[in-house]
Amino acid sequence: MMKKVLVIDDMWNVADEIHYSFSTTKAEELEVLSSDAVASIEEAIRLIEKYKPDIIALDMSLTDGGEEGAEVALYLHNSSYAGLVVMISSRDKEDLVRLVGGFGITHYASKKPDKLYECISGNCSCESKG
Repeated sequence: MMKKVLVIDDMWNVADEIHYSFSTTKAEELEVLSSDAVASIEEAIRLIEKYKPDIIALDMSLTDGGEEGAEVALYLHNSSYAGLVVMISSRDKEDLVRLVGGFGITHYASKKPDKLYECISGNCSCESKG
C-alpha cells in the first residue's frame, strides 16, 4: 500500500531532495505530498490537516534557530496523530529527545533521504537507542 509522506522543513532544497529521491527510488511505496518549504507552525498544521499523511518528516527549526518543530510535535501529540513522525534535523539526537521525546516521537534522522528512509522502513535503531 502506498504511504503518503509530508516533509515539513523550512529549507526548500531539503524537501525537494527528499521528494526527488523518494519519487525516483521509492515511488512504488511512498508518495511525497509536497516539496515546498514550510516556514511556520500554522502552515505546518494546515498541511497536516489538508493531506492527512501517514508519515511526517518534521524539522525542528522552521525558522533560523527556532524550535517550532516542538510545537508541531505537541499539536500532533494532542490531536492523537496515529502516523509515524520522524524528526529530521542537523541537531544532536540528545537535544531532540529532550525537546520532543515526551510527545511520543521515537524516530530521529539527519536530513538525508537514505537516513529518513531507514526510519520509515523500520530499519533504524532509533527506539532501541532512544
